[in-house]
Amino acid sequence: EEVRSIAYSPDGSYLATGSDDRTARLWGSEGTCRAVLEGHCGAVWSVTFFPSGQLLATGSMDEISRVWRLSTGECVAIFSGHLGCICSVAPSPDGSHLATGSWDGSVRLWGVSGADEGEQAQISGRHMQTFSWHRGRRSE
Repeated sequence: EEVRSIAYSPDGSYLATGSDDRTARLWGSEGTCRAVLEGHCGAVWSVTFFPSGQLLATGSMDEISRVWRLSTGECVAIFSGHLGCICSVAPSPDGSHLATGSWDGSVRLWGVSGADEGEQAQISGRHMQTFSWHRGRRSE
């Protein structure tokens, strides 16, 4: 199966992959598969670690984003609402929110606790391929 996305953990000790087989996999630095994260119903197009290194976010062709606790392999949050493949996921620098970008042309922001409703911003009516947070200062 094709690998669609790769990300290093913040400390460099793990590598995560997202694949067409609908899984994300966590690999040790020696190349051993440490965990297979299952739950998506479509190819996993995006994987990224949270700044803490304890959580992994995935985005999928099934229009769902999931957050996984790496110590247990448990899915701790599921975010739905996009109308197209979620091909970009990015946690905020403080780890409190997750941004998801989709082929439906939208970006949604989610509270990691799962309690916050997604806030949506339309991006030029074209599909979203990548997204990252800007670490600049806010001007008043």
